[in-house]
Amino acid sequence: MDRQQAVTILERKTTIPGDGYTWEQINEAIDMAISALSRPNEPLTIEQLREMGGQPYWHVGLRKESTPPHWNILDPFYAKHIEDYRYGENWLAYRRPLEGEEDT
Repeated sequence: MDRQQAVTILERKTTIPGDGYTWEQINEAIDMAISALSRPNEPLTIEQLREMGGQPYWHVGLRKESTPPHWNILDPFYAKHIEDYRYGENWLAYRRPLEGEEDT
């Protein structure tokens, strides 16, 4: 499916199977729209983390003995002093799971 076909499907808003498209095509168009609208999933910056106290983030440990990637809530105190916790050296934070890690 190309972008134009996805746009055509989504513009109809009432598209249902049997209306010219299959569920598979409708779902593919929706997935393409989600990808296009999603923010890039790059590691959060220290500045972004400072503003995220009390919010969830996807934690990825960078050391061999680190726990597997997981959701965590950033403690507001840690958020204000993130540079004291070796961010970028021992761990990284993301907005959502990395590609292929959604099921962990």
